[in-house]
Amino acid sequence: MKKLLLSATLIVLGFTATAQDIESNPIRLRLGGGVTMATGDFKSTDVNNDKSGYAKNGIFYSLSIIKDVHSNFAIGLSFAKGTNKFDKETYRDHFIRSGVYPVIKADNYKFTHMTGDIYGQVPVNNSAFYAKASLGLGFLTSGDIEATIYKGNEKMTLSREDKRAPSLVAGLGAGFRHDFGKFGMGVEVAYTYGKLKFDESYKQLFATVNSTLGLYYRVR
Repeated sequence: MKKLLLSATLIVLGFTATAQDIESNPIRLRLGGGVTMATGDFKSTDVNNDKSGYAKNGIFYSLSIIKDVHSNFAIGLSFAKGTNKFDKETYRDHFIRSGVYPVIKADNYKFTHMTGDIYGQVPVNNSAFYAKASLGLGFLTSGDIEATIYKGNEKMTLSREDKRAPSLVAGLGAGFRHDFGKFGMGVEVAYTYGKLKFDESYKQLFATVNSTLGLYYRVR
């Protein structure tokens, strides 16, 4: 009985020590911003591809909270918001090849992501190299598009109103962070992917490569 009690006590003390270690590990806030580059069908301008998004590069910003659970592992939550421009010039060229010369007006794509993140990291002195995997919910707004076509004295307008749809969002990334006391700076490159269904006739793949410059603050 004494051995059993001793074993139970050691196990409880072990769990307590581990919980205290995790609780005392750093928590960091990261404010990031950078360039989002459209890829795949989201970037495609192939008129024969009904999933072509005509998306160009844009800008975004993000806010993350990251908690170390071990020197080599961390978990976090991220919020990101940004825009990708619509490639009006290439879209207009498709009309011109058919002998039509329209005036194109188009709003940017707008996206919002909320993800949970898992980090694997290798600390080196006051720096850390890391890789991360993300999964969460995203929303993409496809902006208004209006094509005004002039032919003699006649004018015809084709338009599509903006649409917004949710999607499961997944991502993979890698980065580097260097700490200066409570503050830090870092860079990250991440690939993000989603598949949106605006309606039965309009589906869009969403894929971007995001390059981020981040500022860190260690809460504790």
